[in-house]
Amino acid sequence: MARDFTKDTANLMEFGTDSINSLLAGAAFLSIHAIVKADSFSDDNVSGFNRICSVFINTGNVNGLILSLSDVNAGGIKVNVGGRSKSADAFQSGQGTTVVGTGSEVSVGGVLDFGGDLIRVYYEGTQEFSGAQTFGNTTYTADGTPNQSDRIGARESTSTNYQFDGSIAELAIWNVDITTAGFAMLADRFSPLMIRPDGLVCYWSLLGNNSPETEIINAKNGTITGTIESNTFENNDNQ
Repeated sequence: MARDFTKDTANLMEFGTDSINSLLAGAAFLSIHAIVKADSFSDDNVSGFNRICSVFINTGNVNGLILSLSDVNAGGIKVNVGGRSKSADAFQSGQGTTVVGTGSEVSVGGVLDFGGDLIRVYYEGTQEFSGAQTFGNTTYTADGTPNQSDRIGARESTSTNYQFDGSIAELAIWNVDITTAGFAMLADRFSPLMIRPDGLVCYWSLLGNNSPETEIINAKNGTITGTIESNTFENNDNQ
């Protein structure tokens, strides 16, 4: 099962301001992963369109961590992972190499390595990008004052371009590097609960059975505005 998100600003899943950001403080690494199936894309060479997850570190749409499917360099829609180590950082991001189509269930994610000034991007359990970045701190520093809610399936409540159109399931965030081995297991549909449970900060299975949507690690349950239906989705075969 999954939640079926749409490009409609009346339909949002939110967690409140500074909800997830503060949980990430002090992390030398952030790993993020989800299973998704897109129905359509907004495509205008903008990093962060078709947002799977948004965690804000400061006011004014300043993200500390994002996962999206975006066309950054006019080369097609690909996995995009980005963020900051502190609110004053310029936004850093990396992009995969596989062009992601609609209608297929895929495993997507990545790692922010603050001490190593590096971002790695994964598609279907394979590392597709490892690139140098410029992070100001060696750990995640929750030093800003976010004024927007952290969200799944959107960046903000006013732009459909940043909303995800399609199914999202098994979204998880860790404060450790889950490594290529971890992403390979997630691509094989092992539960995030089996991947570095010592570093698992948030896990939303997104089964669509409850509202708010349950988060079982730190009770960061997702408040639903409007309608976000549940959807049949083959995931978690190896729990």
